[in-house]
Amino acid sequence: MAGPATGKRSAGGGGEGYEQWSFWWENNKDRFLNLRQKVQSGGVVTGDSGYHLGRGKRNEIKTSLRPTEKQIADLVIPALQRALADDDFDTRAAGVIGLGKCGRDASVMTDIIKGFDDPNAQVRESAALGLGILGQEAAIPNLIGLMHDSQEGRKLVKRANGVENRTRAFAAIGLGLIGDKKALPELRQVVQRADSFSNNDVPAAAIHSLGLIGDPSVVPDLIAVLENGKLNDFVRSAAPIALGKIGDKSAAPILEKYIKNDKVNDLVRWSSIIGYSRLMKDTADEEAIKLFTFLLKDGNPQTRNFAAMGIAYVGGEKARTTLLSAYRSARAEQLPWISMSLAVYSWGKDRDETIVEQVRRQFQEQKNPAWKAGHAVALGLLKDRASTQLLTRELAKSRDTGFQGYVCISLGLMEATDAMDQIKNVLKTSRSFPKLQQQAAIGLGLMGDKDVVALLSDTMEKTDSAFVLGSSAIALGLIGDRTAIEPMTKIAGNQQAKKIARALATVGLGIVGDKDALPRLSRVAEDNNYRAKVDFMAELLTIL
Repeated sequence: MAGPATGKRSAGGGGEGYEQWSFWWENNKDRFLNLRQKVQSGGVVTGDSGYHLGRGKRNEIKTSLRPTEKQIADLVIPALQRALADDDFDTRAAGVIGLGKCGRDASVMTDIIKGFDDPNAQVRESAALGLGILGQEAAIPNLIGLMHDSQEGRKLVKRANGVENRTRAFAAIGLGLIGDKKALPELRQVVQRADSFSNNDVPAAAIHSLGLIGDPSVVPDLIAVLENGKLNDFVRSAAPIALGKIGDKSAAPILEKYIKNDKVNDLVRWSSIIGYSRLMKDTADEEAIKLFTFLLKDGNPQTRNFAAMGIAYVGGEKARTTLLSAYRSARAEQLPWISMSLAVYSWGKDRDETIVEQVRRQFQEQKNPAWKAGHAVALGLLKDRASTQLLTRELAKSRDTGFQGYVCISLGLMEATDAMDQIKNVLKTSRSFPKLQQQAAIGLGLMGDKDVVALLSDTMEKTDSAFVLGSSAIALGLIGDRTAIEPMTKIAGNQQAKKIARALATVGLGIVGDKDALPRLSRVAEDNNYRAKVDFMAELLTIL
């Protein structure tokens, strides 16, 4: 389920500290990329299949690239069902998660439930998560039984000694992914007795699920968790995140209290900043901006960084001038956060030349490739096509694969079609660097380039490397083009292929057939405190 066999996420861009801007981006990027909608809404494609074989003229037409319901039912679902019998546990785990993504109704529940009888713990955990991703009300009783470690839950996993903690946690988060208020009483029961658990995973998962469901009636329960100093700080830190996602501003004063208290555990304080940022989103509240501005000079770098993004969330003219002024006093490693914050502030607004010019200047002056990449992505979010030549020149010069990948993303975000050929070359030559390959493919997908599927398919046909084969399958899945289904199905079902290739192809099938415009797991990843990851959350955030 985790690791290379199922498409582990990587922050990339160089640098190892969690203070890097890239950790925030990797957790929040889905809403900005919105890749599936852009690819599947249609675009220029080759009308003559012979074009890719070197025959005929290019005949450009407009068409939708969304997989048809028939393709999902006749090709993708059966391939995922076959994966459940694979002798590789990673492939089986990818199969049950893929069925959750691709299932349109409760008919695949029986197949997912088979995963609970699997001898491998990761497959059992994946089955619980798959039921949540499926999103069907009929799955709620099963998930409740697992979460509570009831007799019904133990029968489901056929483990008389009890349901494992991580399986229970995945079941709890699955209830939140379904989003039905019918699960609220059971989740509240877990949260209210959080101090009775010897492990942090189950109560933390239940808290996050309350945030995903979004019912304001649970706000007092979450505040009680936050105020309970006897609880583990990893559990307490989940409460502000959930409060932020619920959006009830009655929780703002309690979060302010924890933000202002620099003696509070960092995990709790950071979560309070993130939750409060969501509560104050688009309010232009001057007191909130004043509070975050004070934190820009805090001694803790992560506090400074989250505060900068908080200012962007609050919005308004005061937020704009504060962030622009922050360039003058910010430390070098904080500068990409300022650029990213200004880009998030500007998202969906008319072009602001002053902001664009300042971000472009930061990109030009920065030498560190990890930090320079942050300015590059900010330029992409700002859709600054005037920076195309600047970006492509740096892309050609750099040998840092992290930087190269983010430049490809940036060029895709700004739809800099003049750079297509250069990014195609990156795609062709990045086979040993899966993250770069996937970012190049995403960049081309954002530009509307429909040759990317043919390029990746060609790579899959010619390579002898299981690693390259699987990485290409993941890239195909992320693009979401229906023409990717056939090559991935062949790999996933080929028992002569290496395990890693079969597993990653199965992951790709789940991604390409996903019923949700944005991955359902992005609801968990968005605005989470990735510094406060309990065991199950660390695993969850690696899953594509």
